[in-house]
Amino acid sequence: MRCLKCGRETDQTFCESCRGEMARYPVKPGTIIQLPKDRSDSYTRRSSTWRAMISPETQIENQKRTIRRLSKAVAVLVVLLLGMGFAMVRIMMDSRQPPVGQNYSAVTKPTDTSEDATEPTTGT
Repeated sequence: MRCLKCGRETDQTFCESCRGEMARYPVKPGTIIQLPKDRSDSYTRRSSTWRAMISPETQIENQKRTIRRLSKAVAVLVVLLLGMGFAMVRIMMDSRQPPVGQNYSAVTKPTDTSEDATEPTTGT
């Protein structure tokens, strides 16, 4: 039989080292503990971190495919950017009203000088 905590071979439910550790952290009586139904299944299913080696030719083909896809995506984005820029310029040029913030006039009338204002105008 295997230890429920660490999985070592033992003749009881828990091995000696796990029982010693559990003695340091006691559980209150009456606490509900849920044990796994099939103990052997939980130890046989372990994730494998080993990966199969991919041949360099396959790796190069995958990289070329990725580069092609990314190049197409960049081309599409550039076309969209140019189209949006063209549309924005066209909208700005075609609008009859001045853009927001430019709906004022900075042209001022020249002020009459004091000499012109004092001379009477003749109606000849």
